[in-house]
Amino acid sequence: MAQQFIFQMQGLTKAFPGGKKVFENIWLSFYSDAKIGVVGVNGSGKSTLLKIMAGLDKEFSGEAKAAEGTKMGYLEQEPHLDPALNVDDNVIAWEEV
Repeated sequence: MAQQFIFQMQGLTKAFPGGKKVFENIWLSFYSDAKIGVVGVNGSGKSTLLKIMAGLDKEFSGEAKAAEGTKMGYLEQEPHLDPALNVDDNVIAWEEV
């Protein structure tokens, strides 16, 4: 049986108010065992892309969808951490939200 994609983007375009396009007509597909890196200069849309993948940003055209039953999450670059917890416990607390 052919391996199924865990996440797909088709014709994804993201533009901010004023018309500035961050990216246009992106087509990506990922297998469940893929290791993925997002690399680019500051302001190139890396965080925006990941927020779309996590379902936090829904203001785009095209399609971005995870396979049925897939859990998606996004840990911010500068998350609000509980100073009473260590790193592991902060991540666990974030996962439980």
